[in-house]
Amino acid sequence: MELTTEEKSRAINYAKAIAIILMVASHYSGAPLNKLVPYMYHMPFFFFLGGMLFNHEKTLINHYKKVLTKHFLYIIFAYIATGIIALLINHFVNSPVGKIFEKSISDTIILTIKSGFSNNRYFLASWFLFAYMIIMIFAPFVCRAIARSPIPSAIGICIALAFGWIGVNETAPMFYATKNIAYNYATQAFVGGMFFIFGFSLKNIIFSSLNNVIFSTIIITTIILYGEGLIFGIGMSWSLYKPGLMFSICGSVFGIYAIFYISSILSKASHFRILERVGIESKSIMAYHLIAFSLLNIVAWKLYGFEISKRDILHSYYNAWSWIPYIILGVFLPIVLSKVFCMATKIPPSLLKGSSKN
Repeated sequence: MELTTEEKSRAINYAKAIAIILMVASHYSGAPLNKLVPYMYHMPFFFFLGGMLFNHEKTLINHYKKVLTKHFLYIIFAYIATGIIALLINHFVNSPVGKIFEKSISDTIILTIKSGFSNNRYFLASWFLFAYMIIMIFAPFVCRAIARSPIPSAIGICIALAFGWIGVNETAPMFYATKNIAYNYATQAFVGGMFFIFGFSLKNIIFSSLNNVIFSTIIITTIILYGEGLIFGIGMSWSLYKPGLMFSICGSVFGIYAIFYISSILSKASHFRILERVGIESKSIMAYHLIAFSLLNIVAWKLYGFEISKRDILHSYYNAWSWIPYIILGVFLPIVLSKVFCMATKIPPSLLKGSSKN
């Protein structure tokens, strides 16, 4: 598919918007969008996109400055912000929020690391941000080596597959055999790194490869493989790859291709400013969408007697139409919160929402 530079830029933001909307939907049980099985590809998409946009020519000093500000400090700020809001909500309605803060900073860090970032129930996407940060520490060296090789795309794909093999077939089983959380982090980095390197290696051909025939073939193949139980959702946060390496890759890559195909069609059709804004703010949405779920749970508790004190945030109130406000507020409230945090803390917006390029 031929796209102008402007259309490619819009397509990338549209793709981010589609993926983040699917991620929000995946955290709400019963949403019709979950029929699209977002757990099969939504997090691999963001690793893949990170590789596509990675600038391997940036100086190491500038790169690691960004790792510090846009990744490390962002995780800390978002953890504290969601933690404070969660405890305030818990104080008034006694909803489960997890054990977020210990008596000291060091104890809080140890708790968070040992729990795989699952202790703060309002910031469950933190595992992704942490894994992405780990990948970014090594990305300059790996990507520079790939770029300097005689056949970058082929070499990159081979390295990516090696990373994936180690993650799925070595460190993931070791995690479940030993319960050592370090193996879980290693698996996240290896498998996430695989998709990151895929994105870096294929960045020059992804848009030109988009066409009706491949898209139609992928949709049909996905339906068949999913119907046969060969591909289904994967659990990157806890190293669950039951389909195995190759079928996990197939399901993820098919979903990634479909997202880029749809976003490219949309970018050629028109300039959808709201969708573009959602894509630009995808990092904030990833961090804060569960706060929106909790606020709607409070409304459901008041209006319908929803047992908010007994339900985890991933088991929110549900009826036939409730998924609509949950997804809408889950997408747009974080955008508002991000701007409020910027004004309240005087922290530059570029830090609180990141950027579209690495």
